[in-house]
Amino acid sequence: RQAVFGTLELHDSSVSSIELLWEQGICRVHIRFWSEELGMVVSATLEFQNVSGIDVPRRYDWGPSSSILETRHSNGVYFIQMQSGDLISISASGFTFSTC
Repeated sequence: RQAVFGTLELHDSSVSSIELLWEQGICRVHIRFWSEELGMVVSATLEFQNVSGIDVPRRYDWGPSSSILETRHSNGVYFIQMQSGDLISISASGFTFSTC
């Protein structure tokens, strides 16, 4: 499903894993979040296409957390600010968001 990255309501969603499919140039960020509509935890995937770079620090500057604080996009780079203080950045041509 096409969406505008910065408008996704991912605050407090948990990142469970990140995978890079090198040959395909795809990066997948697997998340879980509470769905008020369904009344349950839902799994979803952010899939980035034509990836040319990623940075995935895991330093926990603000303390341990797997939760997302906010997301934003600028000049072909998608940013996922974690509540741990870590900033994940993915350079890509686009992305899709899908629930599992």
